[in-house]
Amino acid sequence: MRRNIVSMVLCFLFTFCLILCGCGNPNEIKVDGIYYRKSTYISDGVSMEGYSAVGCDDSLEVLNIPGTIKGLPVLGLERGAFQDKTNIKEVTLPDTLTSFPSIGAPFSGCTSIEKMTLANDDVENLFKEYGSSNVNNTNPLPESLTCIYLSSACTKINSRSFRYCRYLKEIHIPSSVVEIDDGTGKISVGVNGHTPSNDDFEDLPFFGCENLTIYCEDSFKQDGWDTYWNYINATTHAKTIWNSEGKNEYKFLAALDSSTISNYDSWSSIQAESNGAVTIVLTGGFPSPSFIWNLSNYNFSTCYEYKIVFEGLSISAIDVPRNFTLRLKWQDSSYQFLRYYHTGTQTFNTYPNNDYLRLQLDSLSYENYSISFKFNHSAVTASQTKRLYFDFDGVEPNGSLSFDKLSIFYRNK
Repeated sequence: MRRNIVSMVLCFLFTFCLILCGCGNPNEIKVDGIYYRKSTYISDGVSMEGYSAVGCDDSLEVLNIPGTIKGLPVLGLERGAFQDKTNIKEVTLPDTLTSFPSIGAPFSGCTSIEKMTLANDDVENLFKEYGSSNVNNTNPLPESLTCIYLSSACTKINSRSFRYCRYLKEIHIPSSVVEIDDGTGKISVGVNGHTPSNDDFEDLPFFGCENLTIYCEDSFKQDGWDTYWNYINATTHAKTIWNSEGKNEYKFLAALDSSTISNYDSWSSIQAESNGAVTIVLTGGFPSPSFIWNLSNYNFSTCYEYKIVFEGLSISAIDVPRNFTLRLKWQDSSYQFLRYYHTGTQTFNTYPNNDYLRLQLDSLSYENYSISFKFNHSAVTASQTKRLYFDFDGVEPNGSLSFDKLSIFYRNK
């Protein structure tokens, strides 16, 4: 009897220790507040090992599920995985999700989600059990969900996809979507002047989305987008904005190379390598290694927003008594300032010939250092040279500045 009690105590302690160290189930893992379970999936007779998302912490507000966990793809969402998690406001699902559960509604009761990014247009079944289709003008999504981004893995939008989603304000369609099925096979168009009725339009993908604006990365409707693809009823179609930047993320414009960098003065010696790495040595007495980046070959448009990113930025021999700063200015071919302003609290060049942007540098080494700014140079002709002038103030003579890469990115307003 005593031996049995000792065995039970040891078993309990062992189990308790497993729980404490997170070793209770080697197939389960928690990453960034999200819980995953390793599973085996079978697709077209081929088995594949991957993870399913099975839950998250109650306090999580941004649910960003990655494409891989520990080298394995995330392939599924478990039934009711995030049910009633009312703190979630934003969801990003990976392109690796081959399909959502045919039943399961993993986000059922998530009444605070405002934005979703995903590769599948079957959004309704994320919130409602399969078969409980939206009828009689019933909104299938939570009222909070006003913005949907389809990722570049999405190639088709099916009929009825967003039907009656009247609270949706934005849907962003990437250029990868080559087909939008509007159900026109059912609609008698143009027969004896017949105008289709609302009954005919029930199969349209955005039918009943009365507050919707559609943002399209493409500049015009593709051939595979049927006639009534953006109609919301028999007399109204959704407002459509073409050539949209999709998610409004920064897009790559150019990288500095040896053909576009030059000296601004005689105080700096520049060594630019073919792989984009640059070293600038301050050879004169003025404590400001500087250089010019010529960007005249690139198409800059009015009122764009830009981001400059240094990779592997390193400075040596800093002049301690001076304030170490980066001074940035944007010039035309006459060395006149163009009109531009910083996106943050610092404003520079509201009018021509004002001072340049001054940014305090707090370190001698940065893995990445980025600067965001906007400018308006509508008065500058296309033939004028456009260049950025960089001046690192506060470096001792014979000090150096180096970086592995310098890039500029842009995005729409």
